[in-house]
Amino acid sequence: MALTSGLIATNASTAVVIKKAGANPIKLNLHNSSGGVIYVGGANVSSANGYHLNNTESLELNLLSGNSLFGLSGSGSRDIAWFEQDI
Repeated sequence: MALTSGLIATNASTAVVIKKAGANPIKLNLHNSSGGVIYVGGANVSSANGYHLNNTESLELNLLSGNSLFGLSGSGSRDIAWFEQDI
């Protein structure tokens, strides 16, 4: 099983790709230690429809093949850490 990790900078104006669609499903762990809120969801993620990830909160999800995950900060520039594992 491949294990990879990284840090993605989000901003408050445009949704950014956290994980691009892949050919295989993955288990994705996210952690917000940015000091502010980050919203995660589809390409149209916003503060109104995104999953609200507070500072110090983590999220684990299975990202199916063909799906991408996006992020948007509540204000300013915020980093979100990710850890990926094949399933």
